Amino acid sequence: MRRLSTTLEIETAGIDAELTPPISILRPVRQTVPIIFCSAHSGRVYPKHFLAMSRLGPLTLRRSEDAFVDLLFQSAVNLGAPLLAARFPRAYLDVNREPNELDPRLIDGFAGQCQHAVGARCRWARHHSPDRC
Repeated sequence: MRRLSTTLEIETAGIDAELTPPISILRPVRQTVPIIFCSAHSGRVYPKHFLAMSRLGPLTLRRSEDAFVDLLFQSAVNLGAPLLAARFPRAYLDVNREPNELDPRLIDGFAGQCQHAVGARCRWARHHSPDRC
């Protein structure tokens, strides 16, 4: 049990160091439209601990991003709409999915330590951004 605790402590420290704040919020000088743009899957900050534990390389992981959507929608701020953008990638935490939406049969070892790590990320996300995109 100590090993799991140490792994979670390392991951939590990395999350706090590398992903604080977890989202960027670009606000217009004056909001003139009743729209908020959200780029939930274009985050490009991959925690070092996550990369070290992944079987996939960084370029393969980046294929799950909606790459640069946040940059595409930045001009909306100039038109009076705020933009929320996740800094973390979808491969790390998909904010549009509940933990029970993941089929554990798709991931080797999911029922073990991986499930605890996913739980830690979900708790972290709820703590830092309770209103998901």
